[in-house]
Parts: sequence; structure tokens; C-alpha cells
Amino acid sequence: MYANKMHMSKAAVYKQLISEYGEKFTEDAAKYAIENVKVDWKENALYKADMYANKMHMSKAAVRPHPLFYFTISFIFLQSP
Repeated sequence: MYANKMHMSKAAVYKQLISEYGEKFTEDAAKYAIENVKVDWKENALYKADMYANKMHMSKAAVRPHPLFYFTISFIFLQSP
């Protein structure tokens, strides 16, 4: 639901799954779910960017994530178990 209906990113779905305020899954279970869910993450990103730009009237610079965002996501998904 988070990915397909709400167009959330991998990182946002992961955070929702492990959050104490969200689903409270283990990190391993959340990683397994992210790796096996059938979703087009690029399509989700385009949908969100379009929504921010056209419905919320945000600039391209405001829509583009901060460089630290990429480092954080890489760290979460590329670290060894």
C-alpha cells in the first residue's frame, strides 16, 4: 500500500516499516519486504516530483533532495548484514 497507493520511495517505505510509530517490523523483515515488493520505484519518484512541482508549486531545486539524502539511503541499503 505505501509504495503502490501512496507512491512512497524505498527509503520512506523502509522507515515506515521499522518505525516505532509505524509497523514496527524488524530491519531484516523490512529489507526483505523492500527487496521483494513489486513496485516501480522510478515511477513513484516521478509521480511525487510531478505532484510537488505542479500541485504544490515547488521549484525544481526544492523538489530535488539534499545530497546528504543520497548518502543516508546508500548507507541504509548497501551496508552488509
